[in-house]
Parts: sequence; C-alpha cells; structure tokens
Amino acid sequence: MKQTLKLTLTCLLLTIITSCSDEALPVFSTSAIKIIHASAGTGDFEIRDLDASMSNRYDVLLRYSRNTRVTLPANTTSPFRLVQAGDTLVTVLDISIETGNPGSIYSLFIAGDSANVETIFIEDQFQNYADSLTGVRFINLSFDSDPVTVRAIATDTAGVNDTTIVVSALAYGSASGFDQFEAGSVIQQYSFEFLDASGNVLTAETIRPINNRLVFKNITLPLIGVFDDGEGGNSLDVGRRIEHFDD
Repeated sequence: MKQTLKLTLTCLLLTIITSCSDEALPVFSTSAIKIIHASAGTGDFEIRDLDASMSNRYDVLLRYSRNTRVTLPANTTSPFRLVQAGDTLVTVLDISIETGNPGSIYSLFIAGDSANVETIFIEDQFQNYADSLTGVRFINLSFDSDPVTVRAIATDTAGVNDTTIVVSALAYGSASGFDQFEAGSVIQQYSFEFLDASGNVLTAETIRPINNRLVFKNITLPLIGVFDDGEGGNSLDVGRRIEHFDD
C-alpha cells in the first residue's frame, strides 16, 4: 500500500512539474530583427503594433542613431508602426514585416528624412570566425549623398599603417558584405574613412577590436546624416556601431 501511494505521489509531482515547465517556458519559432533609426531630422520615434504574444522586451523609444532588437514569429507577416515620440498621434511609418524560417535574422534600417521616411530590410548572413577576426559591414544611409568609398587604415602595435580600399561606389540604401579584418594582438586599431568621389574624407570611425571586444564578432558601420545641410556644409557621421553578436 505504501509503495503504491509513493508511486502515485511521484507521478503526480512529475505531472505538476511538467505542466508548470510547459507553461513557464513556451517554445516559439522565431526570427530576430535589429531595428536601426537613421532617418535624418525626424526626431525620436516610438514603436507600436508589434506582436504582443512574443513577450518582446525592447525599447519602445527609438532614438536617432540608436538601435533595438525585437523577436517576431517566423514565417509570418507582422504589423510594424512608428509614431513620433511626444506626439503619438502622428504616425511616421506604417508597414508590415515578413519573416522567414525559424532562426532567421534581419536588420531593419529606418532611413530617409522627415519628408520621406524609408526602410531598408536586409536578411543578415553572418560569418563564423575560427581565427582572431572581426566582420565589418558598411551601409550608406545618407539619403542625399553620392556614392562613397570606404578606406581602411590598419595600425599595428608598432604604429605602422596599412591602407586599403575596402568598398567602392556605395550608394544610398546599399550595404556591403561583412569584410574580414585581422583582430589579433598585433593590430591596435582600424580607422574607416568614408570618402567622396574626389577622395575627400567625409567622416570616419575608429574601432579597436580587442579593446572593444569585437574579436569573432560582426558589426555594421552606418553612414548617416545629410550631405547638404543647406548652409554649405553637411551633417554626415558614422552612426553608433551596430553589434550583431547578441542576436
């Protein structure tokens, strides 16, 4: 009798644990999306209408040159809306996002300007690095710019520079692939210069693969701002580095 009671209680306990585990840890087939705000002169946005069933933990407030990561169901079409921060009655973007197979990863770039907010949607194909390498992708999000060239200047620990053109004729809305850069202890830093057709430096960004903890990782450097600010200058800049390894 005691053995039967013990077996019954054990089965009951296992049933309760299994039920609680299934309830607490639902399994979804999902896709991950990094959303990047690079729309010049539009102010900050707030994200609306994402699928609440995914229990998304993302920053509702999307600041200029910042990014956030969201999770959506795979193989679905989901609504996505941006409103003006501080005046949520003003919708600046209302689109649908189509996701692919489970495990797919995307980048959604919000570009253009206040007169025409645009999107660039890319399915990301990351490289896995066995050696001490960093993958760097470049994208032109300056809506009024001409195609640009990207020059890389590698500086080793002895202070010797090695200069290479890594991307040519990068037009607005275009992205390069992920170029591999040596990230071992001999490399101190890389300076990436965005050049106009005459070879003038428009803006630049420096990374230090080891100090910035970018070894084995993939990042995107976006060119943002406007080429002509109407006053004889520009507001071009390299936006905040987009790190993809947390997806």
